[in-house]
Amino acid sequence: MANVNFGKILANIRRSYNSAKQAIDQRAERDLARARTRNEKEIVKLRQRKERADLDKQLAEARQATRKAEEAALKAKREAGDVSVLERLSKFSRSLGGKPRRRRKATTRKKAGTRKRTTASRR
Repeated sequence: MANVNFGKILANIRRSYNSAKQAIDQRAERDLARARTRNEKEIVKLRQRKERADLDKQLAEARQATRKAEEAALKAKREAGDVSVLERLSKFSRSLGGKPRRRRKATTRKKAGTRKRTTASRR
């Protein structure tokens, strides 16, 4: 069985999604410039929103299909006894951890002078 890189497939899906989204936005921009009445402009905006929603659905379906194909390929490799320890561990750690939580230290940092000012104003 050929070794398929599903990460590259997902990246290509994302790239084509972005270019299609850009095409939708450009088309809407062009149509908005042509539109004369408020109704025509509203129709253009609604059409753009609908096309973007359809594109988002297609992206979700493509991602889901790719993930299912990846799982099926891994299952087939596992049944054939061709899975390395590293692949098992990476799958296990991905299911446990997922993405690490983002730290927000820069936004929650307090300035030292603010407490002094507020206590001074209370007196």
